[in-house]
Amino acid sequence: VDREMRVLQDKLYQHMYYDGTGLRDFASVMSGGRVVPELTSETCTVEHPGTPWYKRWGVRDNIASAPLAGLPPEFAIYPDTHVGSCWPMKGSRGSLGVALAQPTIVTSFTVDHIPRRMTFRYQSAPRSGQLWGLAEDSLPEVENATLTLANASTVLSNTPPVRNSRYAYSSLVLLGSFYFDIDSGEPFRTYNVSDDVLKQLGGTRFSIVVFVIGENWGNDEFTCLYRVRVHSDDTP
Repeated sequence: VDREMRVLQDKLYQHMYYDGTGLRDFASVMSGGRVVPELTSETCTVEHPGTPWYKRWGVRDNIASAPLAGLPPEFAIYPDTHVGSCWPMKGSRGSLGVALAQPTIVTSFTVDHIPRRMTFRYQSAPRSGQLWGLAEDSLPEVENATLTLANASTVLSNTPPVRNSRYAYSSLVLLGSFYFDIDSGEPFRTYNVSDDVLKQLGGTRFSIVVFVIGENWGNDEFTCLYRVRVHSDDTP
């Protein structure tokens, strides 16, 4: 029992004082991160002004309390994951571009979403996706390199703003993929950039990253991004 209590105390301490993960978040707007509009999908908003937003989102009159519709993408990089405090990205596929607080060697990233039992429409939770880094400089030449590279217009084919932007033909490098299990009961999950990718990148620092959502759990209208984070083992 004492051991179990110590484990619970450690988890509570980490949640309260170390943001749950114990890792610095370079994407957080509180640390200086910001959204890159040209690399970010549209926000899902109420189509008919005369229709209350909560009816469009399937919420009963007596429990409608949070202004969910139309919240800006900055909500996805803000450290608040209370019910309804998310960015409703339009559609089931899209992206969120983030300028990091400072250029950094990305070693892991985290995706947050409230557990299924806490949400009214779990189908809007992200299911799978990828994290890409914007290669502003040439990458190290590595023999037998297996890095995945593509231009932004190709990777972000579901994000219209990128097509006529300065990033249209910028190179993106795949840092990692994720699968978020909405039934796990966990409010977040951290994914590591593989050692192989880190080795080939050779200490490359990224100033801008793009979270690409490949699919959600069955909502074609919108995808709720509660929070995404970017971490580094690089010491300050």
